[in-house]
Amino acid sequence: MANEFVARNGVKSLGGIVFPYSAVSSTYTINTSNYLVDCTSGTFTVTLPTSIGNSGRIFIIKNSGSGTITLATTGNQTIDGTLTKTLTQYASITVQSDGLNWDIAGADGTSGTNGTNGTSGTNGTSGTNGTNGTSGTNGTSGTNGTNGTSGTNGTNGTSG
Repeated sequence: MANEFVARNGVKSLGGIVFPYSAVSSTYTINTSNYLVDCTSGTFTVTLPTSIGNSGRIFIIKNSGSGTITLATTGNQTIDGTLTKTLTQYASITVQSDGLNWDIAGADGTSGTNGTNGTSGTNGTSGTNGTNGTSGTNGTSGTNGTNGTSGTNGTNGTSG
């Protein structure tokens, strides 16, 4: 038990206790020197170390960034019965090893609020009607033919 502190009947500190803080912004595997792992930006996976041989070890994982953090395990170990947990913005989770798997110790953090619904689009405007074509003009009437001239009277015959 080198470098370990075991409290059997409580802890009394006259100078305060300091726990390690680690800020991460990309895929990360927690190690035994971590305590609070603060995911400060992005969407990525944080993997817990094996729980075997780490009985009693506690880690706090917080998502202070705007992405989504997936907390994963190794070797098919579970976190309260599941292989992963998801942390949305400002959520945190405290896990403790039982020597075989990870147990959630305490609250899962707060849930985010639902986003608002988008507004409906407006209907398009109707097209305008086309204009009517103009009517054609009437044709002109033909002219009347000229009257023929009267024939001349025949000459009278001679008497015998």
